[in-house]
Amino acid sequence: MLSKVGDGAPVLFLHGFLGCKEDWDRIIFELKKEYACYSFDLPGHGNAPCSEDWEKDIFQHLDKEGISKLHVVGYSMGGRLAMRLIQKEPKRFAKKVFLSAHLGLTSSDEKNKRKEQTDKWALMIQSMPMEDFISYWYGQDLFVCLKENKELFKEVFQKRSTQNKEGLVHALRTMCPSLQGYFEMREECLFVFGEKDLKYQQLYTTLPSPARIASIKMSSHAVPIEKPEECSKIIKQFLGAL
Repeated sequence: MLSKVGDGAPVLFLHGFLGCKEDWDRIIFELKKEYACYSFDLPGHGNAPCSEDWEKDIFQHLDKEGISKLHVVGYSMGGRLAMRLIQKEPKRFAKKVFLSAHLGLTSSDEKNKRKEQTDKWALMIQSMPMEDFISYWYGQDLFVCLKENKELFKEVFQKRSTQNKEGLVHALRTMCPSLQGYFEMREECLFVFGEKDLKYQQLYTTLPSPARIASIKMSSHAVPIEKPEECSKIIKQFLGAL
């Protein structure tokens, strides 16, 4: 179910893998005076059931709210989901913001390798205690700044520890990048990355001209969680009104 905070032009926030709608609370706090901020737990996360058609479910939520035009902000997996939504209904979305989100794989070899990697992550979720998997997931180099912030990591860890294993496995496989087509930009989009996330620094700084690029200092992959105030400023500057 969509949660709404604030009034103004509608903005949809889509969290990343292992996340929850509360991941956006600090950013929404900064934007709620100017925007109607919508968020919800993605399928398989929090109390949300699994789904075979994430895009259809989201469009139904938006239609129920009477939202025909909106901005969208997606982080990591949520950014890739936003790209899929835009590809299906491009006229529904005004400004698009992607935080640490991949545009899609282009070769069969890349897709096969990513599927193998996803299967390994899924097996780890099923075989490990949840706490061990969370530590292993955030032990990846791309989360370096999150790991170094002990207090923030503890907060994130507590939120993730109650997630449902079956739901997460389903989400991993449903949103595997091997199933995603490459996102072709037809209009200006904003791409945000943390300066310590070298993978996305390399990916984003080579994007073609429709893309606007923003880097956030002293941050790695989890930019909306690590630096919500800085993200809020960048998002607000880009969005404007509908």
